[in-house]
Amino acid sequence: MRCSSSDEALALITARIRQWLGLAEESLVDSAIHSAIRRRMAGCSVSSVTDYLPFLEQEQEMALLLDEVVIPETWFARDEKPFTALVDAVRGHLLPAAGERPLHLLSAPCSTGEEPYSMAIALIEGGVAPSLFRIDAVDICHRSLAQAREGSYGSHSFRGDMPERWIIRHFEPTPEGYRVRPEIRQQVRFRQGNLLELDACCETALYDVIFCRNLLIYLEDRYRRTLLEELHRRLVPGGLLVVGHSEAPRIPRELFREWGAPGCFAFARRRPEESEPPVVPSPPRRARRRRPPPPAATSLPSPPPEIAPPEVPPPDDSIERLRELADQGEITSATALCLRLLKEDVTNPDLHFMNGLLALSRGDQRDAEGAFRRALYLDPAHYESLVHLTLLLRDDHRTEEAQLLENRIERLHGERAMSNG
Repeated sequence: MRCSSSDEALALITARIRQWLGLAEESLVDSAIHSAIRRRMAGCSVSSVTDYLPFLEQEQEMALLLDEVVIPETWFARDEKPFTALVDAVRGHLLPAAGERPLHLLSAPCSTGEEPYSMAIALIEGGVAPSLFRIDAVDICHRSLAQAREGSYGSHSFRGDMPERWIIRHFEPTPEGYRVRPEIRQQVRFRQGNLLELDACCETALYDVIFCRNLLIYLEDRYRRTLLEELHRRLVPGGLLVVGHSEAPRIPRELFREWGAPGCFAFARRRPEESEPPVVPSPPRRARRRRPPPPAATSLPSPPPEIAPPEVPPPDDSIERLRELADQGEITSATALCLRLLKEDVTNPDLHFMNGLLALSRGDQRDAEGAFRRALYLDPAHYESLVHLTLLLRDDHRTEEAQLLENRIERLHGERAMSNG
């Protein structure tokens, strides 16, 4: 493989990397790839791109270059709701459906390992015995996988919402920070591979849960669709796919249906007999649900119970009561209460959002769209309304307006990340 000029060689290497990773042009600028190439040229002690080109015929050098291109950005318990959804799904329907076999979970791309370890910790904290699940974790970056297998992390990896008690129970202090305890590390099996070639890196035929977050947004449309079809094929019927916040509108509804509470961005693989419209997520609740105790045969010894104040039932005419009714599936009563509350507080965007969710539950997409738009008129940054209106527009093939809303979602998420950072 020879090129007549450095510019031609640089363009060729850049194109190879994009094709190898399936990257859309707008997701990674050429200058970032060029910088990675120059760092590897220095590592190989060559000053010309044309002289560096033959090095890439060695698999090891191509892997080192990809390590320079891929920048890991993750932390433990990144966004709390997906992990709550994981525990709810496993205990609610996946474990009973699995029978005697252990559950198979996949984290891909797993980066430096914080996500799959968070999955394991969340399940164990939720009362699921370690013998009942196994996690595969795949990433293309050798350097990231080396850190993941070691399981040692500094403070940067704990900037999220991981409860302090999880750190105390499942990590060992080190001079640099913490290391994941062996009993958690043994739940995760790390593998190197390209997600666009899953068959080459995953021995497990079917998974019950797949976390694939913050990758789809970087892929070209054709590679994104191919990967989603492959993930669909790899999930058991009813199995869960969890994606990133800005990726939810891109999930094909003919393959997956929404699952869980808003904000967890989880989708269940449609069963062959399913033909009804996508299932509407349960409305959010402010109070954390108390999970029922796990079956004795499958549970670890429970940690000491936390003393909590007695629960006070919400007033009959409150938004908390509205959420409670909707969560229990009492759509008629919830709708009546929502309309009554709107008469008293017509400028409350949360009430308009709830009205939209209830309209979706009744199959009335037109009313739902109007309610979400009213919520956004009152609060242009109402995140849940943005997400649900985007989904409605996508389903109605109004792609241009949906794209504009997706851009707003991404900007809003970036602003939140900056304010929290």
